[in-house]
Amino acid sequence: MMMLSSDCQTITSKACRQPVHITQGRLNDGLESGFISNEESKQKLLPIMSTLLEELNATGACTLPIDESNTINLKLIEQSRDPLTVQEYNVPVFTQCKDHFIKSQWDLTTQQILAYIDGFRHIQKISAEADVELNLVRIAVQN
Repeated sequence: MMMLSSDCQTITSKACRQPVHITQGRLNDGLESGFISNEESKQKLLPIMSTLLEELNATGACTLPIDESNTINLKLIEQSRDPLTVQEYNVPVFTQCKDHFIKSQWDLTTQQILAYIDGFRHIQKISAEADVELNLVRIAVQN
């Protein structure tokens, strides 16, 4: 079993490491089908795991050739957090220029409320003025 260091210099959050543990578990299942039981290939396991840990910590990605027909490809991807819940008294503000948005790429609800998002109107007022159900406006702004 491979242990990832949990100090601040390496992969920091437990949530970030979870997919690596799952992938590593799947990799170990594959290795157990013959790689680990073979004494010759078993000797390669420690250097492989060491290299894997070093490269993931250094660059966030790793490609390790195991033998002529097997290669390990792993990459750490930052998981995004769930957006905060939008309340009816919240005032949405654009973080980018409003003109950069291509209206046709948005869903119908978002297209209908975009004109009312001005940094002054709260969600409930946008809902009333755009004639869109309050919950739909909250969902559109949240996502």
